[in-house]
Amino acid sequence: MVWVRNIAGLIFILLLVFAGPVAAPAQQNDESNDLLLLPEDILQDNAGDHDSLPEGILSEQEPSQEKDGFSLPLKLDTETSLRLFLERDSIPVPTSGSDFLRTQFIQAVNFRLKTKLLPRLELIMSDKAYYAFEYGREIDDHSLLNDLREFYFSGSVGQNAYIDIGRVNLKNGVAVGYNPTDYFKKDAVSRQLFEQDPSRLREERIGTVMIRGQYLSSAFSFSAACAPKISDADSSFWQNDNLFGLGLADLNDTDRFFAKLALNMFEDVKTEFSLYSENGTFHAGTNISRNIGTRIVAYMEWSGGKQLDAISEAAEKFGEEYGVDPKNFVLEADMKKHFFNQLAVGFSYSEKDVERTTYFEYHFNQAGLSGNDWDDWFDKGKAAADMLNNPLTAAFGAMRLGQLWTIRDNEIQDLLSRHELFIRSEWNDFLMDNLELSGIVKIDLSSGGVFFQPKLEYQVSETTWVSLSAGFNAGASRSSYGSLPYSTSAKILFHCYF
Repeated sequence: MVWVRNIAGLIFILLLVFAGPVAAPAQQNDESNDLLLLPEDILQDNAGDHDSLPEGILSEQEPSQEKDGFSLPLKLDTETSLRLFLERDSIPVPTSGSDFLRTQFIQAVNFRLKTKLLPRLELIMSDKAYYAFEYGREIDDHSLLNDLREFYFSGSVGQNAYIDIGRVNLKNGVAVGYNPTDYFKKDAVSRQLFEQDPSRLREERIGTVMIRGQYLSSAFSFSAACAPKISDADSSFWQNDNLFGLGLADLNDTDRFFAKLALNMFEDVKTEFSLYSENGTFHAGTNISRNIGTRIVAYMEWSGGKQLDAISEAAEKFGEEYGVDPKNFVLEADMKKHFFNQLAVGFSYSEKDVERTTYFEYHFNQAGLSGNDWDDWFDKGKAAADMLNNPLTAAFGAMRLGQLWTIRDNEIQDLLSRHELFIRSEWNDFLMDNLELSGIVKIDLSSGGVFFQPKLEYQVSETTWVSLSAGFNAGASRSSYGSLPYSTSAKILFHCYF
C-alpha cells in the first residue's frame, strides 16, 4: 500500500534527522494551538490531553508527577464508576430494539506515556483499558475493552517546527459546547460512553492515524495534517473494533487533509483560519476571540462547506449497513451535498468575588433538523409504531423505526438540531475548599427539549477525586430530549492517580 510505504519512509528519515544534535528549547508542540485563543480557564475545560497544553498550563485534575527534577514518563490513573438509568414509561417513537440499560459499571485504567526515544524524538501514547458490566431489560453483558486513543511519534526540526506521525486526537476550535471546525470528531467517540459533556467527549475520543507538521512563532503558527485511507478490509487488524483491533473503519476510511493558520498580530484579538478536505469536498473555517475588559472573552467559530444534511447522511449510513436504497428512507433524503453553515458564538464571564466562570453560547447547524423536520420525525415514528400492532406490517414498521433512530445515532458527537443554546458554569471552592460545582444546560430551540447536568466533585487528597453527577432529559414528549428512552441518569465516579 502506497501510504504505508510513504509513512515508513518518513519514519526512517525522521529517525536520522532527530538523532542529530539537540535543538535549543522551543515552544511546546501543541496539537490544539487554537486553545491559545482563550484564557486558562477555557483551556482547562477543553483540554483532552494535558500533554498538549502549553508549558505551565496543567489541569487541576491531574497532579504533577515530577520528583526531584525527574518526570515519570508513564502516568497511570484508575476510574471506577457506577451509573444508574431511569427508563421512561413510554416514548412517542419507540426504538426498534428492547435493550434498555438499568445499571452500568466500569472499571478503567488510563495509561499515558510521554518519553524521549532520541534527543529530538518523543513517543506519546494514551490508552484506556476497561471492564464494563451492563445490566437491564434483556441485557446482562460484560466485556473487556481497550481504546488506544493516541500513539504517535513527535519530533522537532530546528527550534519551531514539529512533525507527528501516528494516531493523534486532533482537536480544534475555541467554543466550549460545539466546535464546527473540529473536523476529526466524527465517529471518534469512545465506546461505552454515555456522556453529554463536550469536554469529556473531547478527552475520551479515539485518534486518527495521520502525519502532521507544525510551525510555531510569536506572530503566527501554521499546521497541516494528512490522514490517509488505511484499508477496506473489514476483517483486517487495522479495522477491527475488538479488544486488540485499532478500530479504524470509520476514522481512516478515506483520505483527509487539514490545515490552519493562526495569527497573533493583535494583543486582544486572536484569529485562526482553517481548511479541511474529505473526498474532494472542502470546508473553510475560522476561529476568532477577543478580550473585553478583564473578565469577559467573546468568541466565534464558523465552518462552511458542501455536505449531506443529517437526514441524507443517516439514509446513506443505513443503506450501506442494511442494503436499503436511500430513496426508500423513512424521511425524504435528496442525497445531494449542499453548502451548509455551522456556527458557535458566545462569551465567558469570570466573576470577581467567587471562583466561578460561566459560558453562554448559541449553536447553529444548517445541516441539522429544523422544527418541521422534527415534526416529520415524530409523525413518521407514530405511524411506524402503529405498524407493530399488525403482524403483517410489524417487520416493516420495525425497519422504519430503525431508520428514524439512525438519524439520532451521532447526536452526542455533533449538533443534531439546527438551533441550540448552551450554558456551562464552573464554581471552584463551592461552600468549602476542594469542592467544585459545575453544570451544563442544553436548550434545543428547534424542538423545545432541554438537557441539564449538575455535577459535584470533591478532592479527597492530592491524588484522589470523587464526583457525583446526574443528567436530566426534559421537555415535551415531541421534543428531542423529551423523547429519549432515559429520563434521568446518575453517576458516581472515583478517580485515583498513581
